[in-house]
Amino acid sequence: MGKQNIRFEQSVVFVDNQIYARDREQGTRRARVFLINENTGDVYRRNGETWEELEGEYRSSVFNNICRARDNRTVPIES
Repeated sequence: MGKQNIRFEQSVVFVDNQIYARDREQGTRRARVFLINENTGDVYRRNGETWEELEGEYRSSVFNNICRARDNRTVPIES
């Protein structure tokens, strides 16, 4: 999948360190929804009616981007 340019628009942090986050694809502006578990490093993307587990560089990119956005407070965060 190559390097991803991800800009999160919204996130919700749950008590158990799971983050529900939404972004938009740069070209199509279509919303993408992610579920990130900070404790395990697992990252899932909503794919229709199911959650698809991400792996490799794409997983790392999503995980690092949401953590950076949260730490830098560049994305609205609800808890």
